[in-house]
Amino acid sequence: MLLRWGHSYGLGEQRWPDNEELCHTAFNNIELMDRAASLKKAQFLPMVHENPLSPRFHHYEYTHLAEPEQLFPDEKPLFVRTKEGRYTFRYGPLRKGRLPMIQDCPGARAYRAGEPAYQDAIESLFEYAEERFRGVILRPGDGTFPATWPMLTLGTMLGSETVYDAWPTLDKLPFTYGQYV
Repeated sequence: MLLRWGHSYGLGEQRWPDNEELCHTAFNNIELMDRAASLKKAQFLPMVHENPLSPRFHHYEYTHLAEPEQLFPDEKPLFVRTKEGRYTFRYGPLRKGRLPMIQDCPGARAYRAGEPAYQDAIESLFEYAEERFRGVILRPGDGTFPATWPMLTLGTMLGSETVYDAWPTLDKLPFTYGQYV
């Protein structure tokens, strides 16, 4: 989902965002990415599993590409920019929010950590990420949260040192990945 976010965001902005901007915008769009957990398998599998971007990303990391359209040129963005400058899913039914629960995806369930120490750990994760990425995760206040939020939060934090750090941009080192393999 984070690769698809970066791809869509670069195409939508028509420029190469840096690592910090990618992390910041990904974190601030966790609720949007979370909506994918409400998709039925028929829509989700082609989007993420049957044609994932991750096995192909190594062809691009640390490369010098002239424009965002050169990153996964055969892929349509999963998220599209609206006239107001916000982002939404390309897939129409997800534009308004999560789909009604038709299937039983664990990622779509509201979750509450069973023990107070675990609940404190999750809250600490969210608070740290909110401070780090200058954003807010809107939680209902009863200790619950969608199960995908900690995964996407942690993924964004790890992404800042992995996939988003290796994101191809105009100002990256002018060498290709193949030179060091």
